[in-house]
Amino acid sequence: MVLWQYAGVFTLAAVVFYYDLKYRRIPNAVLVPALVASLLLHAWQGGLEEVILGLKGLAAGFGLLILPYLWGWVGGGDLKFLAVLGSFGGPHYALYAFLWGAIAGGAVSLVLLARHRLLKSTLSFMWWDYLLTRRVTSRTDITFPYGICFALGGVIALWWR
Repeated sequence: MVLWQYAGVFTLAAVVFYYDLKYRRIPNAVLVPALVASLLLHAWQGGLEEVILGLKGLAAGFGLLILPYLWGWVGGGDLKFLAVLGSFGGPHYALYAFLWGAIAGGAVSLVLLARHRLLKSTLSFMWWDYLLTRRVTSRTDITFPYGICFALGGVIALWWR
C-alpha cells in the first residue's frame, strides 16, 4: 500500500468511527465519495489494473458481510463500509480488515457482557444450549455500532496482514 491508501483508510476510519459511535449509522454521504476517491486514485496510480484491484477489494468486502447482513447481524452501513475499505487495499486487505474487525467486535462484546453482568450466563448459554443442541434460544438486547470495530480492524490491518 502507498501513502494515499494509508491516508484514505485512516480518514475514512476516523469519520466512520465518529458517525457510527455518535449516530449509530454510517452515511452514504461519507462512503460514496470515499469509494470514488479510492477508485480514481487507483486509476491515477496504475491505470485499469489498479482500478480492477480496487473493484476486487470492493467485491471482497461486500462478499464477506453479505450473509451477516442478510441474517441481521450487521447493518447496511457496516456492509458498505467494509466494501469501501476493501476498495482502498484490495481483496487481501479486505479479508484482514474483516478478521481484525471481528476480533475487535469479540473484545467489545466481552466487555459489554461483563459490564452488564451477563458474561457468565452468556458463556453458559453458549456451551449448554448452543454447542450441545445447536439451537439459539435466547438473545440479549445489548447492541453496539459494529462499524467502530471495522474501523479499528481496517487500521490494524494496515500493519498486521
